[in-house]
Amino acid sequence: EIGKSRGIMVTSCVEAVQWLAFGALEPFLPLYCLCFGMKPVEIGILGTIQIVATALTSPMMGKLSDKHGRRPMISVGLALGAVGLAMIPFLRTFWTLIPAVVLFGVSFAAVITSTAASVSDLAKAESRGSALGVMSTIMDVGQSSGPILAGILLGASKAKVGVPGSNYKVMFFSVSLILLLMAGSFPLLVGKKTEIA
Repeated sequence: EIGKSRGIMVTSCVEAVQWLAFGALEPFLPLYCLCFGMKPVEIGILGTIQIVATALTSPMMGKLSDKHGRRPMISVGLALGAVGLAMIPFLRTFWTLIPAVVLFGVSFAAVITSTAASVSDLAKAESRGSALGVMSTIMDVGQSSGPILAGILLGASKAKVGVPGSNYKVMFFSVSLILLLMAGSFPLLVGKKTEIA
């Protein structure tokens, strides 16, 4: 029954794509930072900043999702995440990377609060737990695919001589493009069924 719901399955795939981006960022941002001699403590702080940005803005994003609808929040969140990731290859210091990780953290909050709420809205009352379980499984596939995809893209890219971190550009841009394509196609893919909110 859950698998036959277009809205639930598409929204679950969006969640997977968002976690794919997180799975690509989490292990490879530290490696990117090391290319520029960043201190381990600074790299750790960047990761913490991103998580704190998500934690602090999640309640507000949930409220905005209640007010303006799940679909707009999901699309905007994906687009903002794409911008955050695309910024990274142009930034090479601790202080300049902070806005990029904050933007990604905020966008992450916008998507994950809205996808969970949307799946709950679209599922029957007696099937909500099952629907969220299916979404969680699909999300795990996305998250575990992120590091693999990023590693393949990074391995296929060659750094320019004398330009540290240049081989990360293709990887960050590719994952950013995936988020952007999903942001644009999500409203069409999810169908016209209205949410029960």
